[in-house]
Amino acid sequence: MTDILPAYRQARKRLLLLDYDGTLAPFVRDPSNAKPSDRVLSVLQRLTEDKRNTVAVISGREKKVLDDWLGHLRVKLIAEHGAFEKYGKEWQNVIRVNPSWKEVIRPIMHSFLPKIPGSLLEEKELSLVFHYRGGKKPIQAEEFAKSLEHKISPLLTKLGLNMTDDNLTIEVRQLGTDKGKTAITSLGHGVYSFVLCAGDAQTDEDMFLALEDKAFCIKVGPGKTAASYRVRDSSEFIELLEALA
Repeated sequence: MTDILPAYRQARKRLLLLDYDGTLAPFVRDPSNAKPSDRVLSVLQRLTEDKRNTVAVISGREKKVLDDWLGHLRVKLIAEHGAFEKYGKEWQNVIRVNPSWKEVIRPIMHSFLPKIPGSLLEEKELSLVFHYRGGKKPIQAEEFAKSLEHKISPLLTKLGLNMTDDNLTIEVRQLGTDKGKTAITSLGHGVYSFVLCAGDAQTDEDMFLALEDKAFCIKVGPGKTAASYRVRDSSEFIELLEALA
C-alpha cells in the first residue's frame, strides 16, 4: 500500500489490468456461479468513473459471460486469454478461430467425466476446459487428471494447441494468444504513468513477466510468481481496489 497508493494518486493516466476468476471473484465448484458480487461491481464502477483510469478485465472467460456480468460497466473486456477484445459495443477477433481440433480432444475429455464424479467439461470458442474442482475424491481426481494430461500431451504440437493445469482445471486452447501479449498491446494504446496488473493463475504469469519493469504486478494467493507484490486472496485484493477508488 505504501508503494502503490502514492503512485496511483500522483498519476495522470492509469491502466489497470485485472484477471477475473480468483482475482475479482473467488473460485467455486461450478464456474457459472462465479458472478461478480455487488462489492466488486461497485468498486469497478467507481474506478471507471475516474477519467484518468482505463480498466481492463483480462479473463479466460467467454465473451457472452463477460458481457452478461460486466458489459454494463465502462471496462475493456478481453475474453479467452486475449483472443477477443471489446471496448465499446462490438467484439473484435484478435486471432482467427479454428475449432476443428475440438473433435479430437473433446471425446478424450468426455471419457474422463465418469471417472471423476463431480467434474464437468466447459466449451469455449477457442478452448475446452476440464474442471475437476468438484471431484468427490480429491486425491483420486488428481490422479485421473494427470492421466488425462498424459493422454492429451502427445497431440498438442500436431494440433497447434496449448495446455495448462491450474486451480484444478485442465484447459486446452488454440495457440496464438496469451495474457502477456495482450498486456503489452493494452499498454501500447496509451501513455500511462501508473500500471497495475493482477492475477492468480499460471496464465497470469505471462502478464507479470511481460510487465515486470513496467507495472505493479500483484499475485493473488499462494504459489511461485514473477510478481513483486502479493495479497492473500480475492477479498484482500478488492480491499486494495477500494482503497484506490
